[in-house]
Amino acid sequence: MDALNPNIRDSPSQIPASHVKYHLPYFTPAEVEQLSEKQRGKLSVNQEEKARQQACGFIEAVGAKIGFPRKTIATAQNLYHRFHLFFPRKDFSFYDVTLAALYVSSKMHDTLKKPREILMVAYAVRFPELAAKSKSVAGEVDMDPQTVEHDRQRLLAVERLILETICFNFTSRMPFPYVIKIGRAFGATKRLTKLAWRLAIDSHRTVVNLEYPPHVVALACLYLASLLSSFEQGTSPERSGYNSSHQIAATFGKSGKWEQQFQVHVADLEGM
Repeated sequence: MDALNPNIRDSPSQIPASHVKYHLPYFTPAEVEQLSEKQRGKLSVNQEEKARQQACGFIEAVGAKIGFPRKTIATAQNLYHRFHLFFPRKDFSFYDVTLAALYVSSKMHDTLKKPREILMVAYAVRFPELAAKSKSVAGEVDMDPQTVEHDRQRLLAVERLILETICFNFTSRMPFPYVIKIGRAFGATKRLTKLAWRLAIDSHRTVVNLEYPPHVVALACLYLASLLSSFEQGTSPERSGYNSSHQIAATFGKSGKWEQQFQVHVADLEGM
């Protein structure tokens, strides 16, 4: 509307267009590096990686203490990485972001806990000396109610930002089921599959799950597990009905029909 003449309305071209944001499940490595550099601020790459590992370790500790399943913990770590592709690290405490990520993840996987429950477990992890002195049966730390309420409000504020980064898309696909299925398809032993599973857990401490679909991450974990196992000294003899680590590593190390079957390229596995 014209300020001088209220009867004259703005033309459609002068009205700001609405902004629609679409959910991007994956980013290219170049995009991740570009976005990370933008939000890194004055931190060096090593300092950023240290902060990332500290945050993932905290999510792991709190999630395990609450009793969250692996999928909830892994998704929370992934949400943390995604959050800091869009928001500067210097503007947020990693405690607020990690706990908000756990809260959102618990909603996504129907393992919901109230913010206060998550906060009380987080206090016990952060302040073990206070938890040791606690007289509560549940081991809750005796915190000032105002502090708890303040932290709860901060958690809910960051939760809204996390929901914005995922565009309210609650779909979450994990590499873990693929590790088992692909391991069976290639005749991997249970020992090798377990190692690949542990590598898939560790993969969520990196941004690789923002760059590749879960089946590609699972293939890369199985490939790396087979390489590590093939280097071990005194490996157990091959079992009937299973392929050795050397055979699986050799298969993944060169092009073949498996690339078309799983819609992946050797270069993707080696790049990860």
